[in-house]
Amino acid sequence: MGLSKGGVLAGGGGTQCSTYQLGAFQIDPSRNLIRDEDRFFRIEPRVMDVLCSLAQRQGEVVTRRQLIDMHWGSQFSGDESLTRAISRLRKTFKSAGAKEPYIETIPKRGYRLRQVVLGFEDQCGAVDDEPEEEVAAEAPDRTKDASMPPGYSVAVVPLRVSEGTAEAALAEEIGCDLVQMLSRAPNLRVAAYQGWCAENMGALGADELGRRLNVHYLVSGSVRRFAEKQTLRIELIDTISNRHIMSWKFEETAANFLSNLDDFILDLSTPIVCEIQIAEASLAHMREPDEMDARAAVRSTEILRQAYSSQRAAEIVAHLEDLITRDPDNGVVHASLAAQLTQNVVSGWSKTPPADFARAELHIKRALKIAPRDPDVLASAGIFAFMKRDDEAAVQFLERSLKANPNNPHALAVLGFQRGITIDHQAGIEMICTAEKRAIHHPRSSVWAMYRGCCHLAAQELDSARQALREAIDRNPNYHLPYVLLATALILEGRLAEARDMILGGREVNPEYTSCDWAGLLETFPELYRKYLKKSDLVKQICNVWINDMIVCQ
Repeated sequence: MGLSKGGVLAGGGGTQCSTYQLGAFQIDPSRNLIRDEDRFFRIEPRVMDVLCSLAQRQGEVVTRRQLIDMHWGSQFSGDESLTRAISRLRKTFKSAGAKEPYIETIPKRGYRLRQVVLGFEDQCGAVDDEPEEEVAAEAPDRTKDASMPPGYSVAVVPLRVSEGTAEAALAEEIGCDLVQMLSRAPNLRVAAYQGWCAENMGALGADELGRRLNVHYLVSGSVRRFAEKQTLRIELIDTISNRHIMSWKFEETAANFLSNLDDFILDLSTPIVCEIQIAEASLAHMREPDEMDARAAVRSTEILRQAYSSQRAAEIVAHLEDLITRDPDNGVVHASLAAQLTQNVVSGWSKTPPADFARAELHIKRALKIAPRDPDVLASAGIFAFMKRDDEAAVQFLERSLKANPNNPHALAVLGFQRGITIDHQAGIEMICTAEKRAIHHPRSSVWAMYRGCCHLAAQELDSARQALREAIDRNPNYHLPYVLLATALILEGRLAEARDMILGGREVNPEYTSCDWAGLLETFPELYRKYLKKSDLVKQICNVWINDMIVCQ
């Protein structure tokens, strides 16, 4: 029997082969079991099918495309489902006590078994190298399939309305617009809007509905009108764990609700995308790098930013450099590494700032050559340009990124930072506040509060600047720059003793930070102080604040 589409291992239904030996384990395909001497581990039928496909070609490489064609056919979920199946097999063998790897990833090709297979070929026959078109099966029916849906995927369930009300048209418009806006997030798989889901949600349950729609996440909710108030409730559900991730409630007058519907849809879609990204980053951070595509691997670094520090920044750089080694032609990875290297220079974490800026520039150029229209690449290019203080290029890249994907709150916050310290203080602050409102749990929210504090400094609003910088410290006490910037604000008010306390706090977090780094930061962003003091006078004040046993840079 050949290794053809839907052939020996017919999509998720289990194989027809009896027990065989794989390394130290017995494999029982008919019962979906992996056994050692006295224990057994049950896996899903589709996962067992993948294992048996590899066993048929023991010692040889089976490409990802062959495995996807055999077990998922034309389903759009095939790529991520295969990755999940390989991950499940590896974890099962590890849980069973395997001392050596059983499945080897061959970069850019596929997988092969590293352990000896006994008793399989005699039962199931040889393997065909080419698919047999005459036995090709139709794509499996997801309603009968127990395999997992793709991770980074979502469907919008039509919003509920009270029977007999006039809100049905509004609910339909919100649902369709929300699907359209979510679809602009890179790589997020958004199911087509389907009206039948609304009445079936209660009967089927979120887990079954997610399985039928082949998505990991569901967005549902309701629209109600009470007098002149329009109330919208939205909930995000993980269909695999069958739990609510987040819920939102919005209230507005009916007139404002309709007149600002476009902005309102963004207020809905951005937090949905961000919460899905955070959930996926948490899952991805626990997986092996070769079990993820490059964009998922980049997203996994976001979870490190929740406690952002020099150590976390170093981990992110190492992770991204490893990804580039394995996938040198991925623009998103190059762009992400460029942005992180630039941030390290501005944060005073780089031991060779000119060299790191030069490295970042090379990575940005490479990323733009590979993926010139990718919104994530454009956002990283804008961040690099701004941190290098090429403000005109920064605005162009960030605006292009947001036009392609309005759901990126970090791009919005950086653009607000750039505008808030250079062109229009209040407009910039409002943009940052919008990012904070739309993505309150985002790992970068502490940095956004710091950006807001810088804009208030540039606007000569010292009270608001201090408040925003204290918020940044409260959100993440592990990042030293908010301490340094708060010390700057206190110096500008003549509160030197308090400024000294802030510097001590910042140096507890980052003992390697120097007065030279502080002066360099202010030189990069002169808008923060030039309305108050000359640079020479500010440097003198830095010397006064800096503790005697610390090196002072003048």
